[in-house]
Amino acid sequence: MKQYKQCGLDKQLPLTGHSALTVDTILPAIGDAALGIVTVASYSAPLETREYSEFVRDYDAAYETWPSRYSECGWCAAALIGTALETLKGGLSDRSRVRDDLKNALPKIKLPRGPMQFDAYRQAINPIYITRTEKSPERLVNVVIDQFPAVSQEATWEWRNKSAHASQNS
Repeated sequence: MKQYKQCGLDKQLPLTGHSALTVDTILPAIGDAALGIVTVASYSAPLETREYSEFVRDYDAAYETWPSRYSECGWCAAALIGTALETLKGGLSDRSRVRDDLKNALPKIKLPRGPMQFDAYRQAINPIYITRTEKSPERLVNVVIDQFPAVSQEATWEWRNKSAHASQNS
């Protein structure tokens, strides 16, 4: 990103990508070269929810840095598994019960990223945030500028399948 800015490409071609490009934990190393870059992800440390604020505050206090998307995903997975294990009382031999209890545990936990559900293929369905790197008084941050609603892959496939079917019939 630094070379991208040094070459003046930022004035000719906007840089966009996945949130790994400007993950919160590497922004200090990137510095001002990250300003204005737009990314997408299911995570951004400055999300404005009570659960997120508490998660970021506690993480920052413990590790003296903001959590990355990896930290948040790990926390979510651990909370989900822990909640399901409490219900299962250690009984992991029935795979379908484990699967069902994992799914049923999801509404019981307050995830930092907000509500989430699983689709029929056990993929996470949650909003996707569009962020832009900006400078706050304390640090560089990936500010949420918009979001895509939570959309399942089945809904995406349904659209794609209809589109493919329509072009075959024309």
